[in-house]
Amino acid sequence: MKVLPEEIFARIRTSFYVGNTHYDTTNTGRMKLWARLSAGLNEDLDRLAADTMLVDIDVSKRSQTRGEAILAACERLDAARDRGGDMLPLARELERAGAGTDAGFAGSELVRLLLEKRISDTLQHDYEVVRRNHHARIVGGMFHNQPADW
Repeated sequence: MKVLPEEIFARIRTSFYVGNTHYDTTNTGRMKLWARLSAGLNEDLDRLAADTMLVDIDVSKRSQTRGEAILAACERLDAARDRGGDMLPLARELERAGAGTDAGFAGSELVRLLLEKRISDTLQHDYEVVRRNHHARIVGGMFHNQPADW
């Protein structure tokens, strides 16, 4: 919800906060809880789909998601690799953007690979750099629901 533009977020009426209710109730209670949340979500989506004012909302005003930050770092890494630029600061950026995720681990592995002094097999080294960057890109696609500053 935090990554939605403010104008759209203001039009959502359902509260999706459930606290500890999911764990403190029976299966019947859980079913009622999820039915209420699903019905509220459907009502909100139907109302948003019918709202003609949404055309005027600038969706570019929303905050960047964590997935977008990871994917942007991966794109810059690819561009630097293609043109022969310095990839180390970009790998550190990926490490920060994906901190706490597999993308962050891939970034730290890229930093380790790029700091190697003696590379015996440059083809294998290049393959590992591309593989880690591609893995970070795949993982980054799973984080479009989180704000980048989370």
